[in-house]
Parts: sequence; C-alpha cells; structure tokens
Amino acid sequence: MVDNVEMYLYPRNEYGFLIVKVRSVYEDQILDYIPMTPVMIEDTTGNTIYYGITNVWGDTGTPLLPEQEYNIMILVDGDYQEQSIYIDTTDTYYEIMFLFEDNEGGGNEDSSNFNYEIAGFNYMGMFESHYYFVSHDTLSWQEAYFFTDTVIIEEGMNLYMATISSEQENNFIQNSFDTTIWNLNSVWIGLTDEIEEDNWQWVNGEELIYTNWNIGEPNNAGGNEHYVELNRYNGYWNDLPNYYSRAFVIELEIGDGAANILAVEDVPNDQGGRVYITFERSLYDTDELGRTEMYTVERLNSDTWVGLNSIGAYGSNVYTIEASTLLDSSGGTDGLITYRIIANMDEGNFESNHATGYSIDNIAPDMVTGLNASMINQTVSLSWNISYANDISHYNIYYSIHHDFVPSEENLLTLEESVYYEHNIETFGEQYYIVSAVDINDNESQYSEMINVTFLELLNNVSLPVQYSLHQNFPNPFNPSTQIKYDLPEDEFVNITIYDIMCRRIRSLLNSKQSAGYHSISWDATNDIGEGVSAGMYIYMIHAGDFRSTKKMVLLK
Repeated sequence: MVDNVEMYLYPRNEYGFLIVKVRSVYEDQILDYIPMTPVMIEDTTGNTIYYGITNVWGDTGTPLLPEQEYNIMILVDGDYQEQSIYIDTTDTYYEIMFLFEDNEGGGNEDSSNFNYEIAGFNYMGMFESHYYFVSHDTLSWQEAYFFTDTVIIEEGMNLYMATISSEQENNFIQNSFDTTIWNLNSVWIGLTDEIEEDNWQWVNGEELIYTNWNIGEPNNAGGNEHYVELNRYNGYWNDLPNYYSRAFVIELEIGDGAANILAVEDVPNDQGGRVYITFERSLYDTDELGRTEMYTVERLNSDTWVGLNSIGAYGSNVYTIEASTLLDSSGGTDGLITYRIIANMDEGNFESNHATGYSIDNIAPDMVTGLNASMINQTVSLSWNISYANDISHYNIYYSIHHDFVPSEENLLTLEESVYYEHNIETFGEQYYIVSAVDINDNESQYSEMINVTFLELLNNVSLPVQYSLHQNFPNPFNPSTQIKYDLPEDEFVNITIYDIMCRRIRSLLNSKQSAGYHSISWDATNDIGEGVSAGMYIYMIHAGDFRSTKKMVLLK
C-alpha cells in the first residue's frame, strides 16, 4: 500500500490546462502512442517553464497561466517538432497533437528505439543522447557509487552516477523518476565534497557549472553531509550523510567514439587570439599500452576546417587544449569562432560536436610618455614617445582650457600612427592636453601626464602666417558639422571644394577673394543642393594662387 503520494492543486479559475499528445502515424492514420518522449514548454521570452516526458499513453500535461503564448518542443528519433499555442482562458483544457511518421507502419512503442536493460534498474528516458536509469533498491551514497563502478557494460559505453549541467537536465531527471517510480521522495546523484569541504565535484570529473541547492543548502549539518540527493517534489538538491539510503540515478553514454566539447573560453590576461577548449574524452580513450590515441583540434575558416594542433590521449575524463582564433571580440565584431575535436582512435576517427567561442585582448597599451607641446602663432605642436605595443590602432588626444577637465568624446582628437600633431586654436590663455594609446581591440591605455601651453598674444597683434597651410578639419570624425581652417600669407582668390572618395565633387564650399590671415569655414555635411550626404570618407581641397593641398575627413552617422 502506498501512503506517500504527493498531489499538487492548482486553482481552476487561475490556470488553463494543456495536454500534449504524441502519436505515430502511417499514411495519415494514427497507429500508436509514443511514450517516454521529452517535452519542453517555453514562454515567449525563452524561459523553460515545463520539462517532462510522456506517459505510457503518449501524453503529458501541465497547468499554464492564461493570456500568454507558449512554445512546445518535441524530439523523437532525431525528428524535431515545435508548435505554439495561446492560452486565453482559465478552467479550460487545451489539447495539442504531435504526429511523427512511421514509414514501416508498425507503430512505435518506444520513441527512442532503446532496449538496453540494466538489471535492478528502471529506464527513465533519454536526454541529449544520454540514457538514464533509476535503481529499484535503496543504498547509501558510497554503496551506490561503488555499485555503479561494478556494472558490466559493453565496449563503447560509459556509465556513472548521474551528473547535471543545466536546468533542463535537472527537470528531466526530476520528472522522469517521478513518472517512472513515483513513490520515491528523492534519489542520489553523483555529486560529493568528501575530498575537500565545500569543493563539490561530479564523480566523472565533469565541471560543476549548474547547481539547484534548496534554501540554506548545502549546510553540512553534523559535519558529515557530503553527498547530494535530488528531491522529487521540487527538483532541489540537499546534502546528506552517507548513512541515509536512497535510490540512485545512473547515466549511460553510448557513443560513436566522439569527444564532447564542454566549453570554449578566452585565455585570460593575454593579448587575445587564444582560447581554451575543454572537452570530454572519447569512449575509446584508454591508458592502455600499445594503442595509438590522440585528439586534433580544428577551426572553421569560412567553409574550410583547418587543423591547429594535437595532444595525446591518456584516459583522462576531461582535456583542455589551447587553440588560436582568427580575430578577437571587440566593439566591431563578436569574434565568434567555431571548433571541433577529431578523436583519432584505433577504432577509427570520430568528429565531435561543434562549439563556438571568442578571444579577448585583455591587455591595454602602456601609458604614453614623453608628451611635449610648443606654441607658434595659433598652432600647438604636440609630440610624444612612440608606443612599442604591436597592436596600436590610434592615439587619443584630449584637450581643454581647464586644468581639471575630464577626458571625453566632447574634447577628443584622434590620430593614427603618427606621434606628432598640430592643433590650431583660437582661444587665448591656457590650453591643456592629455594623450592615450588605443589598440585595435579598443583597449585604451592610462592617460599620459597632463601638459599645458600658454598663448598670451593679443588678438590685434597676431602676426600674419608666413606660409600657406590647410589644417586638418575639427572635429574628425564628425557629425553633423566640422570646421576647416586654412592660412593665407597674402590676399588670394580661394577655392575650397569637397569630393567623395570616388573624386566626385560634392560641395563647392568657398570660391571668393580672401584677405591674408588665419581663416576657417564650416561644412554641414550637405551637397550643393542642400541634401545631406551619407556617412563615409571625404576629401577637401584648397586652391589659393599657386598653393594646392588636400586632406581627408570622415563623416559618422
């Protein structure tokens, strides 16, 4: 007699109730139920709100909040289906049917076609190509662990106490043993900290990337709670001592010898261009002598797999190998690169799953040193020591008339490669400058020491230019307008014209007689008929007597 059945009550006036049916069909005729089928339900934000498996009649169900749309996803023998449904009322049953073609017309009582049996265990179902079983008997955690090690399995299989790496897998195990052996309150899983307190480890060496501890757990009550159970009624984990008896879940891998990539992660604190690839071993990977076993990492370049490097296999559960990337993640690109692992075993060569990752340049250039400034007429000449970083993109020059200014884009000049810059100014008095170096991945160095210059000449005593000059526009890049300054040592007829990068004339900015002196003119990024031009690079050219000069500028939008 069963006396511990737990029931969940949902108020009918607050929920709609969805029944998911999974059937096999042949020539449009429904043949049979498909039990033990994983069913996942997500809301429109992608949150998983239900994960279960169909019962012996091929059905499963759950209450759902109304006035929402839900996506239901089913996988049967590699055939994936997805349907959406809108729950608009409460106190109502909704049904949704998934039909999978049976080409032979014989029905399908086991959606996975899986008939491997382990004495003393019930089959729970399949999740992400792994098979799960729950024991009939209850044992201590240590007894369960040692028993799992003694189970005789076939070559090419790997068996261990169940590990959990995601919420979906946790929900699958919870719902599966709830359906399979529903009178169990909890089961052991393969997690322990018996080797080092608070250092929880999976029995197969898999990385602990997901946990579902109950409130206040793990608490190591009594100082000997080093083993983990999963509760049936809520899926939470609890640490217990070894003397408790529980059923336990085991996980079975039946592979083709392929490695399994677990993670592709940036190598920390480097200049980028490298990632660590962590993967689980091939089932054929042993430490036996006389075998030739190795792993080769390959990177996808466009549509071609390129071999990078190889390591020897020695029976480890998990390996980590370092690999190069094609570019780094930055503000301009995510830099995602795809990899695979080829397991070269005596039994053959096996391709792993594909996984993506990115590298990051974590190191900024050194601080700019040797900053100097001088003033001639209205032009400040800046110079500094070259940066020896091999990935310099440009230098940022920040300026202000205030000594306590905060560097920002509002007072920024950019300069590529050169370590010399002339800044034409009109403001008399103090002028302050700070310079930084920026690499190709937008890492900016520390700011240089501040330097200042003083321009004390009175406006009516400013001398005339000694030579013709066309200065770099400011700001550059710009949006929506920029200033172009030019110097005339004598009166001249001046023409300033804007061209696009294809040398097509865009705007005649100036075409008139100008007096000697320092001049500037503004361009508002429009053409000769007042239309705004597109973002990009433009060329501006000055003709003044025999003087000709051109410079480039960039419009951003």
